[in-house]
Amino acid sequence: MRSSTFEWLSGLLEPLLECRDPIGTPINLSSELRLGIGLFRLARLPNCCGVIDCTRFNIVKRNDCKLASDDEVQDDSIAVQIVVDSSSRILSIVAGFRGDKNDSRILKSTTLCHDIEGRRLLNATPVIVNGVAIDQYLIGDGGYPLLPWLMVPFVDVVPGSCEEKFNAANNLMHVFALRTIASLKNWGVLNKPVEEEFKTAVAFIGACSILHNVLLMREDDSALIDVEDYSLYDQGSQFYKDAMTEENLTEKKASDTRRALATRVTEFS
Repeated sequence: MRSSTFEWLSGLLEPLLECRDPIGTPINLSSELRLGIGLFRLARLPNCCGVIDCTRFNIVKRNDCKLASDDEVQDDSIAVQIVVDSSSRILSIVAGFRGDKNDSRILKSTTLCHDIEGRRLLNATPVIVNGVAIDQYLIGDGGYPLLPWLMVPFVDVVPGSCEEKFNAANNLMHVFALRTIASLKNWGVLNKPVEEEFKTAVAFIGACSILHNVLLMREDDSALIDVEDYSLYDQGSQFYKDAMTEENLTEKKASDTRRALATRVTEFS
């Protein structure tokens, strides 16, 4: 939530928060700290900074427009990678990749990935969860690799396990990205194949994304749509495949981080 919302909520709840101390043994914590602790518990996945996803926008090639050279694979879609927060505000967007590239390949080609791995982003102080230092990270679906800064679902989980509960929390947060994608595709110019050249179609996507954020900044949610089945907008159904197994990851920290977060979810579910 925004800092202004936190301050408003803290002031509103201050009388209730201060009267919850055990009789005779006051805890002497400020209402802000009490609220922060409560929100931390309710969030389940601490230090998460956003949700990443990738979608495709179809385009129609015109006869007088050459989108690619003859020796390239031509594709009738544009891949768009977005990172959003819990209000579905776009924090980062990369548009212009051919739609035939998979999500992982696109991610590894972006400045976002290079900046995170170079510790120029997601570099705040880690929090300790079950003895593990948890750096800032993003949530992604099964189309992405497990990385120290990118938490993806477990595969082949046992019903009722902490892994299954982590996946449920992951999927719940993934909805914010899917809602953004659905809302972008609800703009008239993007809800059907774009009949423009590639660069113009990319510009349309960028313009609609800027307007999406402007409306949210104005607390105008008229561009956000609610649908019954967001899975219709989920294009990451294919799980990422890597030659390395989880145990052989160069950064074992990724596995340790996800395991600690899965345990955390179980503790508060």
